[in-house]
Amino acid sequence: MENRKGKGLLLRYAHTREIGLEPDKEVRLTAEPLHRFVVCPQQNLRFRIEGENTPEMPVEAGEIVYVPAGTDFVLKVSGGLDPKAAAVSFRIEGEGGRALAEPDRPRVFRMPQIRHWLAELQIIDESSELADYCRAQSHLYSIASAYMQASSETGASEETELARFVLNARRRMLEKFDLSHEIESLAKSSGTSRFYRAFREHTGLSPHQFLTATRLKASLKLLADPGVSVTQAAHSVGYSDEFYFSRLFKKRMGLAPTEYASRARTRAAALCGVFAGDLEALGMTPCITLKKDWDLDVSRRESYLREIRQSNPDYILSGPISESLQIELSAIAPVRVYNWHKYSWKKRFAQFGELFGLTGIAEQWLADFESKSANARAHLRERFADTPFLLVGVREGNFRVYGTQVRKLADLLYDELGFQAPKAADDIGFMDASSLCEVAKLHCDHVLFLVEYPASDRYCRQLEEEWAKLKADGRPKRSFCIRLDEPFNYNAAMHEALVDQTVYHLHTKREYAQKNP
Repeated sequence: MENRKGKGLLLRYAHTREIGLEPDKEVRLTAEPLHRFVVCPQQNLRFRIEGENTPEMPVEAGEIVYVPAGTDFVLKVSGGLDPKAAAVSFRIEGEGGRALAEPDRPRVFRMPQIRHWLAELQIIDESSELADYCRAQSHLYSIASAYMQASSETGASEETELARFVLNARRRMLEKFDLSHEIESLAKSSGTSRFYRAFREHTGLSPHQFLTATRLKASLKLLADPGVSVTQAAHSVGYSDEFYFSRLFKKRMGLAPTEYASRARTRAAALCGVFAGDLEALGMTPCITLKKDWDLDVSRRESYLREIRQSNPDYILSGPISESLQIELSAIAPVRVYNWHKYSWKKRFAQFGELFGLTGIAEQWLADFESKSANARAHLRERFADTPFLLVGVREGNFRVYGTQVRKLADLLYDELGFQAPKAADDIGFMDASSLCEVAKLHCDHVLFLVEYPASDRYCRQLEEEWAKLKADGRPKRSFCIRLDEPFNYNAAMHEALVDQTVYHLHTKREYAQKNP
């Protein structure tokens, strides 16, 4: 966007109109001589410029789209009760209007205050009292300022805009994979070949491959439910033809849906919480999961044994336990003990697949994971090369530095993904610190924060800013947050989440690396 620093830019507020929407139906808005800021405060939208070879854009609830004068556009909302959007209309006068009026593609940005302003703006127009009109003018300039700042921060670069569209498309596929027509259309015809290349770069898969993998993964949990038939599972994940679904499932997973269903319904008691994530990746849900160190609570042992017995397991999966406890558990069901601290989660996951007759499912999952991790490795090499990163878990109340001496994280992040370990991590297994200041005393400029509880974007930004201040010595610093939302567990589901979040971060924060070489 041409930066004229507002010279000669004059905006004149006209009015704000409500746009009525019908769920799952397109609403076409004809061109006007006025410019518009369009927002749907409560629900996600799909936005498209009419009559141009412009891909449909997902627009999240509360995001604002700038629509230049003379533009026809289409809005569509999925579901919801009485959904409504609003258009803030205005004129642009003066030479500086060009910077605002002619983006090379639709711009989307956020300004939380607009939710509170809409009701007021809808009762103000050019015939209103001067005091009211001036207030509307003030709001309009604030919105325009947020728009220009957002465009400037993202550089309005084609790469950044395309990355945003791809990430929204990926999110849409993950959330709405069952909406066959809508998502197939997005996967097959969203924009040009650049979209396909960018999507593969972000995910390691084509849009169609990603959608297929997402659907089949979702079908596992449905098929494992005794109350769901193959036909119901197929329809629920977006396949109207259950026979096509069955052929596709068998080709990819190595067994028919009915075979999978009978095996995945095996009742497994996961007495070590870590194992729940492995079962989840196989599509299974434990019939019971116990809290950490339950076996050390001697006073409640009989109560725990009763709970396990009542869950009626076919197998009991446990971490290391005493011989006497193992004998008691064996009287309930066959016991499999896994010393999970001492060998790879991948090996244990493959063992689970073999135990439940789901070897094909485990192998396919691991193949998909390898594709994801290879994609992540390539991006990390491109972005960070030999930059050493300290791994720091952010917990409620403390920080935990993960070193190379414990495999829990090092085997994925340092060995498999290729993050470079700093010398400070060589002699560390775990190191707990009560403050970030303690962590900053270690000799490493760059840090990867793994946020192990729900945290806001603002908190993550503050964390990165605090690190920069603690390490302020004139040298470049790199830090970023990956949000896991829960304590890190050494299992398949958590490793997949970590790889997905790493790749997501690398693409959403690409401009950070460009600004901080």
